[in-house]
Amino acid sequence: MTSQSQAFRQPLGAALIATGGAAAAALVVGVIPTRQLCGYEGIAAMVAGGSVSLGSCWVALMAVRLAPILRSDAARAVGVTVAVRFGLTLLVTIFVARMNVVPQAPLLIWVGLSYLVILATETALLVASRRRFREAGPS
Repeated sequence: MTSQSQAFRQPLGAALIATGGAAAAALVVGVIPTRQLCGYEGIAAMVAGGSVSLGSCWVALMAVRLAPILRSDAARAVGVTVAVRFGLTLLVTIFVARMNVVPQAPLLIWVGLSYLVILATETALLVASRRRFREAGPS
């Protein structure tokens, strides 16, 4: 394995911890406004929405990291991660919303907000990884 390919790979554990921390931070910041706007049922919807986004992200990250065919092609891995995460988030959100166990409006708002926070975190990780790739130079 070349130094460039080693520098481009982001360890799975670091990505899981960073995205989990970002989602948790977003949910902590949102507790008071959500409770004031939606009551305590809104808090349950907030947690459900964050869990849907984070769970979909983690499944997509693990699937891509474990797929041998994607290990050598970073661009394809990023594309597959985005597609799997979006599709899984959409399907699970529809399922949870149809179950009517939490209010739908705060659920959908928090799925979207947490999705954006997690996506921004992963983008920052990818940019940092790309920077390490360029610094490693050709081998």
